[in-house]
Amino acid sequence: MKILLFGSTGLLGNALQDFLIDKTELVSPLHSTNQGKECDVRNINDIRDVFKREKPDVCINTVAISDPSLCEKEPKRCKELNVGVVKNLIKACKTYKCLLVCFSTDYIFDGNSNRGYSEEDIPSPLQLYGQTKEKAEKYLQKYENSLIIRLPFLYGSLNRKTRNDFIKSVIGALKENKNLKINDLQIRYPTFTEDVAEIVWVLIQKGERGIYHISANDAITKYQWAKIIAMKVKHPVDCIKKDDKTFDKEKPINSHLLINK
Repeated sequence: MKILLFGSTGLLGNALQDFLIDKTELVSPLHSTNQGKECDVRNINDIRDVFKREKPDVCINTVAISDPSLCEKEPKRCKELNVGVVKNLIKACKTYKCLLVCFSTDYIFDGNSNRGYSEEDIPSPLQLYGQTKEKAEKYLQKYENSLIIRLPFLYGSLNRKTRNDFIKSVIGALKENKNLKINDLQIRYPTFTEDVAEIVWVLIQKGERGIYHISANDAITKYQWAKIIAMKVKHPVDCIKKDDKTFDKEKPINSHLLINK
């Protein structure tokens, strides 16, 4: 089995690359939205060239803007990467009869449910990030050889040389003796990227298609989690304060992904 992985330098993509590298024939093209790189993921011709050269059995896409605030600031780029790239990959996968694995988010839900959200629940996103992910899902559902995996808040290993996730950001701020103001309203379900990578591999091997949820079950706010991180690194917690006034009301308050499959 040959797997083509886009986004291998990101938080999730890096974990997938490390997990899959010795289990299958893995190709991770250098991707960029700048000229002069091997593959501009926004360019359908670049995508087609990679598919023609590699002829993969499976394509995994982790390219996206996953920061809701950045999506609001850069809506055009958000739509290009969260929707446009998916449309390009669907076209290429259809040509080569290739399984396309893409990742969605708990932010496609509004967070008002008291029971959480199943794979069959109807999306109702509150902001652009969730809206672009819902749109991408709709395109993917029209391609029968696709696997959509919805994920919550992710964190990775401290040893990985990827962008800062929440844990790294908190530790970095504590080392600089900064005061942190963090909301204690939004309920999150932090999920380890290496666990996600393992489950994705299982789903691929089983030949699954459609929508699946992967999520931890432990609920926590970022404020609570930051205090735990501080205690783990033996740093005083009094520099971590609640700041619920600046919480973005357009974010879901509790978008727990239920696992019913």
